[in-house]
Amino acid sequence: MKKLTLRSKLIIGGVAAAMLPLIVVGLFSINQSSSALVKLAEGQAKLTAQNLAAMTNLYMEQEIEKARRMTSEAVIRKMFDNAGAAGSDISFSEVSAAEAYLLTLYQKTQKNYDCLFVTNSSGLFIVLADDSGRGAGQKKINVAERKYFQSAKSGKISISEPIISKVSGVSIFVIAVPLQDRSGAFAGVLGSAVKLAALNKKIAQSTIGETGYPFMVGNDGRFIYHPVTEYIFKLNITTLEGTEEIARRLMAQETGVEEYQFKGVDKIAGFAPVPATGWSLVVAQNESEFLAPVVSIRNMVLTVGCIFLALTIVAVLWFVRRIMTVLGNDPSEIAKVADRIAAGDLTYEFKTNGKPLCGVYAGMKQMTDNLKNMFADISQGVQTLTSSSTELSAVSQQMTSGAAHSSQKANHVSSASEEMATAMNSVAAATEQTSANLQMIVAAAEEMSATIDEISTNTAKGSRTTTQAVEKAEHISEKVDALGRAATEISKVTETISDISEQTNLLALNATIEAARAGDAGKGFAVVAGEIKELARQTARATDEIGMKIGEVQTTTTESVEAIKSIVEIIDDINSIVTSVASAIEQQSATTQEISNNVSQAATGVQEVNENVNQTSTVASGVTEDVHQVSQAADEITTGTKHINKSALELSKLAESLNQMVGKFKL
Repeated sequence: MKKLTLRSKLIIGGVAAAMLPLIVVGLFSINQSSSALVKLAEGQAKLTAQNLAAMTNLYMEQEIEKARRMTSEAVIRKMFDNAGAAGSDISFSEVSAAEAYLLTLYQKTQKNYDCLFVTNSSGLFIVLADDSGRGAGQKKINVAERKYFQSAKSGKISISEPIISKVSGVSIFVIAVPLQDRSGAFAGVLGSAVKLAALNKKIAQSTIGETGYPFMVGNDGRFIYHPVTEYIFKLNITTLEGTEEIARRLMAQETGVEEYQFKGVDKIAGFAPVPATGWSLVVAQNESEFLAPVVSIRNMVLTVGCIFLALTIVAVLWFVRRIMTVLGNDPSEIAKVADRIAAGDLTYEFKTNGKPLCGVYAGMKQMTDNLKNMFADISQGVQTLTSSSTELSAVSQQMTSGAAHSSQKANHVSSASEEMATAMNSVAAATEQTSANLQMIVAAAEEMSATIDEISTNTAKGSRTTTQAVEKAEHISEKVDALGRAATEISKVTETISDISEQTNLLALNATIEAARAGDAGKGFAVVAGEIKELARQTARATDEIGMKIGEVQTTTTESVEAIKSIVEIIDDINSIVTSVASAIEQQSATTQEISNNVSQAATGVQEVNENVNQTSTVASGVTEDVHQVSQAADEITTGTKHINKSALELSKLAESLNQMVGKFKL
C-alpha cells in the first residue's frame, strides 16, 4: 500500500479534525432543536386544544346561564306555581304569556337556536318558540325518552349529546333546566335547543398551519364537529384504524398530545376535554407539516455544514500549502538531510524536481553550500598554515645553526685574542731583552700576523653570517606576517560560521513556530527543527573552538614577530660589533706590519715598541670584549630561534587540529 505523503496526511487530518466537531455539533444541534421544536409544536397544539375547549366550555356555561335566567322569569315560574300533576292546571293565558316571552327571545337570537321550549312533567311540549311561530299545540312533540329530559327530572341541569332536532331536523344539543312547582316537585323542563352549527362555527375559526384543523368528539366517540361534514355523526374515533391510543385518552377525558393515523396520513394532535359537556376538542395537523420546522433546521444545519466543509477544505489546502512552502519538502526528507549534516556528510544531493527550492529545504541547501565553501577555505588556510609553520621551523633551524657557528668562531677569536694578549705581555716583559730576542719578536710578529689574518677571515664570515641572519629574520617576519593574515582570514571564516549558525537558529525558531501552528500535524516537523537547532549549537561550539585556536595562533604570531624584531636588533648589534672588530683587526694588522718593518730598529725603538705593545694589548682587550659580546648575541639568537621553533611546532599542531576538524566533514 502506498504511503501517504505529508500533504495528504495534513489535508485528511485537517478536514477530519474540522468535520468531527462539526458533525457532533450538527447532530447535537439537530437533535436539540428538533426536540425543542417538537415540544414547542406539541405545546402549541395542546394549548390550542385547551383554548378551544375552554372557549367551548365558556360558551356552554353562558348558554346554561341564559337558560337558568329564563326559568327565573316570573312568567315562567307563574305558569308552574299551580301546575299540579302533569301540568294539568296550567292555564292557556299563562302558556300564551310564556310562549310570547320565549318567542321574543328566540327572534333576537334565532341564528344560534333551533328553538326554545317548555315541557310538562311528562315531556310534552307545552310552549315552543321557533321560526314557524305556530307554537307547541300543533306539533305534539314529546321528549320524555331523551336523556337530557331524564337527567333533568332528577333535578340537574343537563346538556344533551348532539342530536337531530324533532322540530326542524337539524343538528342540535339541548340545555335542559328542570322546573318545579310551588311545592318543589318536578313540573317540567325549560329547554334551549342550540344549533350545533353555531358552536361549530366558533370552533372552525381556529386553524393551525395549512393542514391543521380542529374537530370535536362526543362522549361516545362520534365526531360532533369535523371540517368534512360527511364525517359528523357518521365516524366514531373509537372504531377507526390507527386511532386506538388517542381514542382511549379522549374517552378518559385526558389532556395532551398524541400521534395517530387517519385515512393513511400520519398526524399529531393536541386535545383537551370540555368540562361542561364531557366532550373532547382535538386540534390535528399532518405530521409532515408539524415537523417541517425540524426538517428546515436539519436542512439549514446541513447547508451550513456543507458551506463550512467547503471553507474548511479551502482553509486546510491553504494551510497545507503554506506549511509545505515553509518546509520546502517532506519532513522525512528534511530529517534525512539533517541527519547526514549532523554526521558531517555534506555530499547530499538536494532534489529539485525541476522546481526552485524554497523554505527550510532551500535554507538547508544554502547552509550545506556555505559549510562546503567554509570548510574548503579552512582547509586551504590550514595548508597555508602548515606550509608557513614548516618554513618557519626550517628558518629557525638555519638561524640556530648560524648562531652556533658564530658562537664557535667568536670563541676561537676570543682564544686568539687572549693568546695575543699573553704574547703582548711577554713582549712587554722582554722589552729590555729586545735586542737579544729580535728573532723571537719576528716569530711572534709572524704568528700574530697569521692570527690576525685568521681573525679577519673569521670576522668576514661572521659579518656574512649576520647578514644572512638578518635576511632570514626578515624572511621569517614576512612568513609570520603571512601567517597572521591567514589567521585573520580564518577568523573571518569563523565569523561566517557564526552568522550561518545564527541564521540556522532563526530558521529553526521559525520552523518551531510553524510547527506549533500546525498543532498535532506539525509534531514531526518540530523534531526536525530541534535537530537543526542542535546542529546549529554544535556548529557554534566548533566555531568557538576554532576562534580560540585562531586567537592562540594570532598571539603566537605576535610573539614571534616581537621575537624576530628582537633577533633583528641583536643581529644588527652583532653586525656593528663585527664591523668594529674588522676595523680593529685592520689597525692591528698595520701595527704588526710596522713592528715587523721596524725590527731592525728595535734597539733604537724599544720605547716605541713598548708603547706599541701596550697599544696592542689594549686593542686585544677590546677585541676580547667585542668577541664576548658576539658570543652573547649568538646565544640570544639561539634562544630566539628556539622560541621561534617552539611557536612553529605549536602552529603545526594547531594546523593538524584544524585539519582533523575539517576532516570530520565529507565535502
